[in-house]
Amino acid sequence: MVAMRLAGVGLHRERWTAATNNALDEADRLRRDLETLLAIENVESNIQVKAGLVRIGVDVEKTNKHALSDYCTDPVVEKLQRYRTISRYAGNTGKNILRAADIYPDERLRPELAPLATSTGRFACRKPNLQQVPKASDFRSCIVPSDGNVFIVADYAAIELRVAAKVIGDRGLTAIFSEGRDPHVATAAVVLGKTPEEVTKEERSRAKPVNFGFMFGMGPSRFVGYAAADYGINFSDAEAQAVRESFLRAYPGVGRWHKRVGAKMAREVRTLSGRTRRFPNRTQGYSERLNMPIQGSAADGMKRAIALLHNRLKDTESQMVLTIHDELVVEVPKNSAQQVMTIVEEAMKQGMAFYIDPIPVEIDVSIRSSWAEDDVFQSTQQ
Repeated sequence: MVAMRLAGVGLHRERWTAATNNALDEADRLRRDLETLLAIENVESNIQVKAGLVRIGVDVEKTNKHALSDYCTDPVVEKLQRYRTISRYAGNTGKNILRAADIYPDERLRPELAPLATSTGRFACRKPNLQQVPKASDFRSCIVPSDGNVFIVADYAAIELRVAAKVIGDRGLTAIFSEGRDPHVATAAVVLGKTPEEVTKEERSRAKPVNFGFMFGMGPSRFVGYAAADYGINFSDAEAQAVRESFLRAYPGVGRWHKRVGAKMAREVRTLSGRTRRFPNRTQGYSERLNMPIQGSAADGMKRAIALLHNRLKDTESQMVLTIHDELVVEVPKNSAQQVMTIVEEAMKQGMAFYIDPIPVEIDVSIRSSWAEDDVFQSTQQ
């Protein structure tokens, strides 16, 4: 972590300033539109926003993201959510990143990477928080390597589902990864009663919240809001109930695991590395008890991979510069990128496999001219 922070990561200041100003301009346009559509004076007032929404038929008690999830297809609600996302980002993170670049003479960003900042042990990034940089190319293309260098961006593929297969031991889930199949296509197929070949791209997308929601114990009503708020995908209550039943029939080990955890409500829960999280009582924290061994074990695997990679990069003139969620970014001289890409991929596989073997570990890895997905030179993505 010290080496990563000392190295820092480059920022294309002019490009970033332009992207932030464009976002602020869009937020201002959205603000004016919303105040007209809702017949209010201040879109920052939740009281006024609620009253305006009720007037147009969006009858909610609160105006936060989850409270509005049932109305996410309403054009006014959609515009409100976008306004809040853009204004919060451009007005806070966008400006904070520029201030952070002013700290050092080389104008590289050196965020604090906290290895145990979350309850499960995942990394947090702050001062500035690069985890909040949108995936949109106009922002991520501003995070750049030095002249003559490129980025290697490596991301674990479906890692929490792979860890779940190891922890839970469900045969169907394990078989998906052992046979090299796509878990979202597989779930879509069993839920819809189709063959994998018949599953469309849209149906695969609808399976993502199904896998991540019902794997970790969500009930149908909570799932409806989760799918809408986090994925922009709408399910009716009846659809959610039917999909949940199909999911648990397809992966019966998951249901048995849910029941075991709920019946025991252990005071201590461990990751696959043995790292422990203690709970204050046995009456609360059911979802957290399900989540901890999965997300926590994935975090442990990432840390082990980082330790392996740090040693293996010493003679390559390369340096890890960023870790975000399940992703690592390495800055490397362009003429040695191919060699280092192999080193990165092998270290990440070995670090995670130490805990979840024999479940296969797959890495999506690419060589890029910036952090943006559009700026790829070469890729081994699945």
